[in-house]
Amino acid sequence: MNSQVIRFLLVGVLNTFVGYVIFIVVYFLWNNVVIALLCTYVLGILFNYKTYSKYVFTSSRQKIFINFVIIYISIFIFNNYLINFIKDTIQVNLYISQLLAISVVTPLLYVLTKKYVFIEKFKI
Repeated sequence: MNSQVIRFLLVGVLNTFVGYVIFIVVYFLWNNVVIALLCTYVLGILFNYKTYSKYVFTSSRQKIFINFVIIYISIFIFNNYLINFIKDTIQVNLYISQLLAISVVTPLLYVLTKKYVFIEKFKI
């Protein structure tokens, strides 16, 4: 495993923890999964972009922030579908459903951000 993947996983643990705490608090207060996910993703976009660009990919240009937002909106939609699918299929509560969904969303997020946001330039 290369150092970038390890840094992504370590920073991802922090980002996931922060996002999951936001999800738990907002869902507890409003009892609405869409509002909880929306708050998680809006705050996550800002926090995660800063941490990934500083500690994992070392880039922070304005253009790539737009790509980052587009990817997070796509992941938000997929996460919303997945959390409900898990909840309905295996009959667990939303907190467990989100934990399981994170295990699918995280690797997908890494691949998409590496490929479409933090694109490495090849040196000749």
